[in-house]
Amino acid sequence: SEPDVAGEPSDAILLSEGLMSPHLVLPYDVYRLNRIRSPLLRLPPEILALILSATLENVRDELHRWVIYGHVCRDLRVALLDMHTLWAELVFDPRYLHIQDELLQRAGAAPLTIRFSRLSSSCTIDRAISLFHNARTIVAEDCAPKVMLAVIHALTRKQLPFLEHLDIARDIARSRTQCDLSVQSELIAPRLRTLLLCNVILRTNPSQLTTLKLESSFTR
Repeated sequence: SEPDVAGEPSDAILLSEGLMSPHLVLPYDVYRLNRIRSPLLRLPPEILALILSATLENVRDELHRWVIYGHVCRDLRVALLDMHTLWAELVFDPRYLHIQDELLQRAGAAPLTIRFSRLSSSCTIDRAISLFHNARTIVAEDCAPKVMLAVIHALTRKQLPFLEHLDIARDIARSRTQCDLSVQSELIAPRLRTLLLCNVILRTNPSQLTTLKLESSFTR
């Protein structure tokens, strides 16, 4: 008989567990034959993930460009589903809010990328703020004044253990208040590496930062 493909359960084990009924024998044989014929499908799952990650490097934010790889075969689908960070980056992308629940489920426990804009609904804003504790990246640009205030206060309300990138830009031209938005509480984010602030003041420990950019329109 043909040798078992590395990592594949034997026919005896599948039969004993009731996973191979007679009408499934032919499809399973075809599946095994495909694995034998295709060098790609014989690669370990972690190698497949590395290949996919490199392939998707420039299109990570374009779901329609890479989700189709999951339709090629079971192995690529499993590899994609296991790339939780990939899904976590799209949970709050405005283009995919209609499938947010599914993206959040596929993200698992991976730290999220959270984005706010003037078009963000109140439901999206509330949900995003409630997930700040699991955010890797937070971007708030061109938000309504009340939303910006809520975001700033939420940032300093509790420790943000996974936050690495924070970008807050307040458009004072659309705000009734012509003074810097600031809070007295300190932002506690031990992993923060990139901090970009425009027309906003936040207290934080800068010692761990690798990138710091502060801008103000009031002095222009």
